[in-house]
Amino acid sequence: MKFSLPNYSAALKNSILDGIFYNAFLYLTTPFLIAFAISMGASNLEIGIITASGLLGGSLARIPLAEIVERIDHRKSITIASNLIAQIGIALIGLIPVFFITNWFGALISFILITNFFMASSNVAWNSWMSGLIPKKKQGHFFGDRYFFNSLSGLIALLIAGAILAVFNNQLIGFQILFIAGIIPAIISSHYLAKIPSKPYKEQFNEKNIFDEIKIIFANKNYLAFLVFSLVLNFGVYFPDPFFTAHVINNLHAPASFIAIQTIVFLVFCALTYKQWGKLADKYGDKSILTVSAIGVCLIPLCWAFTTNLWEILLLEILTGVAWAGFNIAVTNYLWDISDERKRAMYVAIYWGLIGIVGIIAPLLGGLTATALENTKIGFLTAIPIVFLIAFCIRLISLPLLAKAHEAVKPKDNTIELLRYLINNIKIHGTRKP
Repeated sequence: MKFSLPNYSAALKNSILDGIFYNAFLYLTTPFLIAFAISMGASNLEIGIITASGLLGGSLARIPLAEIVERIDHRKSITIASNLIAQIGIALIGLIPVFFITNWFGALISFILITNFFMASSNVAWNSWMSGLIPKKKQGHFFGDRYFFNSLSGLIALLIAGAILAVFNNQLIGFQILFIAGIIPAIISSHYLAKIPSKPYKEQFNEKNIFDEIKIIFANKNYLAFLVFSLVLNFGVYFPDPFFTAHVINNLHAPASFIAIQTIVFLVFCALTYKQWGKLADKYGDKSILTVSAIGVCLIPLCWAFTTNLWEILLLEILTGVAWAGFNIAVTNYLWDISDERKRAMYVAIYWGLIGIVGIIAPLLGGLTATALENTKIGFLTAIPIVFLIAFCIRLISLPLLAKAHEAVKPKDNTIELLRYLINNIKIHGTRKP
């Protein structure tokens, strides 16, 4: 199919609408999985297992599905079908306290594995599908707009979620309603997704087996350098991941509805900066955005280790929102930039598959570490804050590794120029973020 400008514009519009409703589904449900498990009586180790199981389900799907996507042109069908199955799986989690009360943990792990398997399937096919529609020079602008509207829809969804949890006084029934109600925006998302056309591959099929393709991909030095950086950084991301919510609820004694407030602050600052990050990515390159935003990502657990009240958590979510907004845009753009379109599904699958494996191991080790440190204090720091400090050190190690990765489109590293722009912008506009 040859894309005329009207078809192209309509495709991007429907993609943004799909993202709006899909994000509403995500933010009505997924931020509350850990709180739901805690309300069912989950221990620190069980919280780590829950986080790891989701990533295991995702990792199992990616590479085999990428091989399928590269050989048959059904990216659109795979995306839509996988989305629907995953969304139904989330809704069924809301029924666990009704049908699986004596074995709730096993049922929750099973549903999370299945749900994340199909979410990963959808992600691999979607990346391959969308990357063929969006020109490189417009990727920053497109993702800036898409993530901006995604953040707004997530904000509205969280306000609704917080209100529902407050009405039911943070009881189990509130979580059940959220998981089941999430199917409504999910169905609307699939409606708009189905309206996006699919651009067929050119010369897609090749005779190389999957192992030959993987060897070719790992011969890409930029990809390999970026992958090593990402694996180390994400180990530091997933290591403490289950315990941010646990720290807020167990150590700072916040109600479950505070999670919605916390995530709202995060989304507001994501929304305020997504479009600007997108423009900066088009101007200075994805590598520069990755470097600057990764510094912010590294500082997040260090700050969490020393939080003592809920107001500090909300202030910290400002840094978190700004840093992750830039990082999320740059990661997708960079992966698309350094990969061959015909093998892009496999590039993306290997990347997220290996990140998923790290995400399985890291939270389990985080859970074991938190359990081992339960009776330990370093100064005024208890087990979970110590886990945050360990995570900061791991993330910090990743920064020098990023220097070995380069872009194809903008091979020059413009990080210094980007930092000058950001510093000058802050001087001129006070504390307003760029």
